[in-house]
Amino acid sequence: MKHFYTKIGVLAALSLGAVIYSGDAIPISTTKHLTQQSNHTTTTNDVYEQAIPSVFAIYENSRTNKSSASGTGFAIKSDNQVLIVTNEHVASSKKQNYYLTTKSGQKYKAKVIYTNKDDDIAFLKLNQRISIPALDVNTKLNSFSIGTPVYTIGNPYDFLFSVSNGVISNLNRNVVFEDGDFDELLIQTTINVNPGNSGGPLLNENGEVIGIVSSMLEDSYGMSFAVPAKLIQKNIKELKDQPL
Repeated sequence: MKHFYTKIGVLAALSLGAVIYSGDAIPISTTKHLTQQSNHTTTTNDVYEQAIPSVFAIYENSRTNKSSASGTGFAIKSDNQVLIVTNEHVASSKKQNYYLTTKSGQKYKAKVIYTNKDDDIAFLKLNQRISIPALDVNTKLNSFSIGTPVYTIGNPYDFLFSVSNGVISNLNRNVVFEDGDFDELLIQTTINVNPGNSGGPLLNENGEVIGIVSSMLEDSYGMSFAVPAKLIQKNIKELKDQPL
């Protein structure tokens, strides 16, 4: 569990964060943007049903039916391959297997292939060759602002695949962790998150990922933080630049 401070203590949500990189020649299924009809307003259920096939519960133990989920991850597409994104504090070890499950009950084994502690981002590689629906990532900072409605799906306290919603409270929050390291500028939201939510997608009304849920204010209700989606793209580039 990560502790960090601004002027008051902040506690990171307990959840493993990792990105999963599917192997070569895997067919990719990309989720479509939610479209609003003139007589229809996007609901929380619309966003949930759109995103849920791409969201995972992440475990450190293969006995997923008896152990608690460490956190959440979600699939995105990069260069015709699938990455499963999560926080580094969820899945940081390259020496162990992680186990992923979907809401429909599918189970997969994965290995960490990349981590960035400073950005709190990790990548996992699936052992299986499968097709996974992928969420779209929106890295345009001008596409959202204070007051924008946002949603997340996660596994708080092992209540798997729970949805929460709120609005963006503020942008570019500079948060200081307990160990003295500075995190990147974070998105502040009113979403209530708990241990198990870390690594979940922060979604807009179109079902696009605009961030990764990463932390919460200790002893608070409705104050949480997310790593902005632009850092997903930054770390994908760094992954590609790694020596083979």
